[in-house]
Formats: sequence, C-alpha cells, structure tokens
Amino acid sequence: MVIAAGNTGDAESEISRFFKQTGKVIVPLTVQEILDDQIAHKLA
Repeated sequence: MVIAAGNTGDAESEISRFFKQTGKVIVPLTVQEILDDQIAHKLA
C-alpha cells in the first residue's frame, strides 16, 4: 500500500504502466479520501 498526499501525473503514468504490464488495477487514493472515508465509494 502506498499513501500519498495527492496523485501526480507521474503516479498516474506508473499506475497505467503497471496495468498494461500486469493486468492488475491500482486504485489511487489520497490521504484526504481515506480520512473522509470515501474508500468504499471509490472502489465500487
């Protein structure tokens, strides 16, 4: 698990590369989303 304060373009590029390479999905979450308990909404 990686926790970041925000999602940068580099992070989004890396997530896309990882998906293309492995077929596995990474759902980016910010610290604020975790604190606001928005995780279930984003994963649905």
